[in-house]
Amino acid sequence: MSWYDRRDHPDNLGWTVRFRASFDGGETFTPSVRLSQAPYEPAQTDPIPLMSGHESRQRNAQTRLGVHSFHFSGGHTAGLPAAADGVFHALWVGNSTGVPQLWTTPITVVGAAQKNGSGVLAGLIDVSGKVELIFTNARLMRSTKMVEADLQLENLSEDTFHAPLMLRVLDLTSDLDAAKARSSISHRC
Repeated sequence: MSWYDRRDHPDNLGWTVRFRASFDGGETFTPSVRLSQAPYEPAQTDPIPLMSGHESRQRNAQTRLGVHSFHFSGGHTAGLPAAADGVFHALWVGNSTGVPQLWTTPITVVGAAQKNGSGVLAGLIDVSGKVELIFTNARLMRSTKMVEADLQLENLSEDTFHAPLMLRVLDLTSDLDAAKARSSISHRC
């Protein structure tokens, strides 16, 4: 994965592009490394192009000028495709020349990925699309800083699944008390 990292930018405006990899489905990651030789510093872009917009209110027309958020976020211009030879090619916006431009670098990662993230899980079959995981009675235990919930698994398919089933939580986010999990449910054949 690659991202615009702001850890070295206390103003929270500039960024440095960083990369890290996982061979076990996101359980662990290699240490992150800097990809960009120079950080993106909004103060280096001079002049900054302004956006203009027109509003019409009855008889008075107004023009608004503003700075597009792209100059502080990189916009959607970033990528990390992989070639057939396994080399990643990171793409990002940098402005070390004073003008925002696209930059790229090849990345070679040495290691081997395993199905479902590890040899222990490699024999499992993902049935996430055939079942629904239902969270009930979800709660945040403030004293322990733990989220607890009751889970039910509903089979949405005509298939029969046999124990053991394994639930693997791949991602957990919260939007103001509403916990959401992205998970994978698998079983052995």
